[in-house]
Amino acid sequence: FSRHTAAFYPALIESVATAVAARGLPLALFPVTVGAPGAPLLSSLSQSRVDHVLVAAPVAPEVIESLLARRVRVVALNDHVDRPDVPVVACDQRTSMAALVRDLRRRGHRRFGIVAGPARSRVGRDRLQGALDVLESDDEASVRTVAGDYTYDGGAEAARALLAEGLPD
Repeated sequence: FSRHTAAFYPALIESVATAVAARGLPLALFPVTVGAPGAPLLSSLSQSRVDHVLVAAPVAPEVIESLLARRVRVVALNDHVDRPDVPVVACDQRTSMAALVRDLRRRGHRRFGIVAGPARSRVGRDRLQGALDVLESDDEASVRTVAGDYTYDGGAEAARALLAEGLPD
């Protein structure tokens, strides 16, 4: 599991642990740092028999490949893996954001300020693209995007920049 503090991770971990325990199976949690090399994780996993891995943080493709080569079943959570044999459980960020922006447009909003996630974040890129899918094809809407970093301080700084420009309406 990632050290990134997604709000749903504690509930997710508790639910997975409860379901695994109900089946009488052992469970091991390995914290990983997003973007870190996969060698430490693979080293930890190779020290015991592992049947399944729930990947709840972006990991390097070679980690997924190594696990699959060992016949470990892998499920990715809230991330995309470019392999048809790896199930993914994730929100459709792009479609959801497009629906939100269309609703705001129906309510009369025209000027949009977007605090985008980090460029390395697939979720952030998908959300931004969903908003832009709607706004770039709308001649009456305007949009200004400011980079964010998923921190409170970064969000506050981006919001101040947008508000200084009179955005959003």
